Amino acid sequence: MSTIRRKFEQARDRAAALAAQAERSDAEDIELADQLDRAEEYKTELDAVDERNARIAALAPVSLALAIPGTLDRSVALEAPEMSAGEYLAEYFKAYHPNGGSTPTEFIDRAARYIDRAQQATGDTGGIIPVPIMGQVIKLSDSARPVFNSLASRGMPAKGKTFQRPRITQRVSMGTQTEGQALATQKMTVTSDTVTKATQGGYLDITQQDIDWTEPEALQILVQDFVDMYAEWTEGLACDFVEGLIVIGDTAVNGSTYSAWTTTDVGTIVKSYVDAFIKVYGKAKRFPDTVYLDLASWGVLASTVTANKDVTALDMLRRTLSDLGVGPVRWIVGPQFAADTRIIACSSLLEAYEQQKGLLRGDTPSTLVVQLAYAGYTAFYGRHEAVVQLGTDPSA
Repeated sequence: MSTIRRKFEQARDRAAALAAQAERSDAEDIELADQLDRAEEYKTELDAVDERNARIAALAPVSLALAIPGTLDRSVALEAPEMSAGEYLAEYFKAYHPNGGSTPTEFIDRAARYIDRAQQATGDTGGIIPVPIMGQVIKLSDSARPVFNSLASRGMPAKGKTFQRPRITQRVSMGTQTEGQALATQKMTVTSDTVTKATQGGYLDITQQDIDWTEPEALQILVQDFVDMYAEWTEGLACDFVEGLIVIGDTAVNGSTYSAWTTTDVGTIVKSYVDAFIKVYGKAKRFPDTVYLDLASWGVLASTVTANKDVTALDMLRRTLSDLGVGPVRWIVGPQFAADTRIIACSSLLEAYEQQKGLLRGDTPSTLVVQLAYAGYTAFYGRHEAVVQLGTDPSA
């Protein structure tokens, strides 16, 4: 099954499941509209694919008639070869820029007719002996996205540059009734926060000669570098988003920053974290499930030991939080975090939206240049009630 068809069926089935519910929340209504939009877009793409396949099927008899006798067994179905992204791109570009009709076999046969019968050694042909390149290309990059992937993943609405995220600002009231008197009452009020989409990506101009004269592996490296750089860039955006939820110096109002720690004292480290967990619960009415750390802060926790040097601060924290009964806590180390990032968070209240467009291409015939681009849409949403930073704001 093709990827497009699978995505269409997933969106269709999810929309059907939501529509069948007797009652839906506001969030589910938004998701239903989003899934319907997605299904419609995928259906349009599927129709185009089906039309193309029908044209190819109609041309099959002509292709068979033009085949060289003895080279095609018409009784055996041909399987499409597996290709890497680089090999696919190389073949794709060559299909639009043919080499004059000569197949690789014809080139080999033509060359064989003119081979000199004299003996020849490697010393005579040093200029044309290929130099092999062994092993994977060394790259100094990190395409993992620990922070981005830790956020609650939400489907990107297909339409509009912005979308709304509903939020309760006043809840209903509960109280003990005095017999014969009215129950407690208070209306619920809801507001909407605007979330703005942003486009992330990059492009590169590559000459047709570079495509024709290099091996497919070279294009594969290029494609992979686009993927890696996109991952690094969006991971940095996720780090900036989490840091940006901290409000500088406003501890009296929202408690975004809280107690600092002494890096050499396990006791103060544990107290700082426990106080922060309690503070987040007081603001978000749920226990935190994630601790975000920069590399250096993680190193301090892992290397600071108790007086008898048998337990690290990290071990002590894990035991203490487990005793609180708050459930499993994830420790997310983000190399792109600013220094001194020590954020305790409810990750379910921090949301990441993404729609990857993937690899795109366009031609400039006048210069024989092909433009490759890799892009995607992202958006983030969260509230400062979901986080507490130990110490000062790392993004300041």
